[in-house]
Amino acid sequence: MRHRRLLIALTVALSALPAFGATQAGAITTIPGQIYGLADVGGTRGDLFRNTTSNTWRRLTSGLASPESVSGAPNGKFAVMCATRGSGGIYRIYRVSARGGAIKNLVGNRQACGETVSPDSKKVAYITDPRRRTAKLNVVRAGGGGTRTIYSYCSGCLYNPVWAGKRIYFERAVRRSPSADKEVYSVRARDGKGLRRHTNDSGTTLDYRLADVSRDGRRLLIFATDSFGATGLSVYSPAGVNRFDLALATGTQSFADASLSPSGASVAFLKSESAFDPTVLWTGATAPGVWYSAFPSPAGSTSGLYSIDWVRR
Repeated sequence: MRHRRLLIALTVALSALPAFGATQAGAITTIPGQIYGLADVGGTRGDLFRNTTSNTWRRLTSGLASPESVSGAPNGKFAVMCATRGSGGIYRIYRVSARGGAIKNLVGNRQACGETVSPDSKKVAYITDPRRRTAKLNVVRAGGGGTRTIYSYCSGCLYNPVWAGKRIYFERAVRRSPSADKEVYSVRARDGKGLRRHTNDSGTTLDYRLADVSRDGRRLLIFATDSFGATGLSVYSPAGVNRFDLALATGTQSFADASLSPSGASVAFLKSESAFDPTVLWTGATAPGVWYSAFPSPAGSTSGLYSIDWVRR
C-alpha cells in the first residue's frame, strides 16, 4: 500500500500544476545570460545554437553528426558537446567558441559523452564508457590535455554528470549492474572521493533523471517518472527532498531537457506535446505555480531544441 500511495501522491501533486500551452506564452523578454542549444536543421539532427540579445538564435556549428548533449562554460566564452564528426560514429567531446568557428576535440581517440564544464571554466568532466569496459568519470583541461580519471564504476552505470561548486553530480546505478535502479550521487571534483547519495526512491518505481544543479549545490533539478508514465520536473534538496514541482508531462507529452539560470532564480525546459510535435522552450521563475513564456526555436528547425544549457554572457 505504501508503494501505491507514493505513486498516487506524485501524480496527484503534479497534476495540480498548470497545463502548458499557447495560453501561457506571454511577451518574450530578453533572457538574462545565454542559452546554448542543440537543434535539428531541416529535420536533420543537429547543430549548436546560441540565443542572442535580440531573441534570435546564432548557429555556431555546421555539419555535425548527431550531437547528443551540450554544456556551456559558466564564463560564457565557449561550450562543449558530445558529438560524432567523421570519426566512424564514435562520440567525442568537442569545444566551440561562443562566436562559432572551428571546433576542437578535447579527448583524442576516446569514446566520450556526458560533458560538463567546471565552475571556473578551466576544466571539463565527461564519462568515457567503452563497451564491455569500466565507465570512468574523467577530467580534462578546457583547452585539452591533462586527462585524469577521478571516479569509475561498471559499464553502463554512469550518466549525466553536472559540475556544481566543489562536487560533480551524476546518475549512478545503486549496485554494479547496468540494469540496477539509477539514483543521483556526487563526488568531490578534486579527487572523486566523498561519494554521496542524493535521491532514494525507497523501492518504488520512480525513475530519476538529473537535469541540472544550482551553483551552490542547494537545488537539484530532476525529472522524476512514476509507474503511470507521468514525468514531473521538480526541484530537490541535496538530501533528496522534493522541495517543489515545476511542470508535468503526461500521456504523449515529454520533456527533452532543462537547465537552471546562472543565478538559479530562473529555469528553462524543453517540452513536447507529442512524438509528432516539436519541442518548445519555456522559461520562467524557479518557483511553484508560475506561468512560463515560450521562446522561439532556431530558424529552420522543425523538431525544436533537444539539449540546452543556460550560462552567463
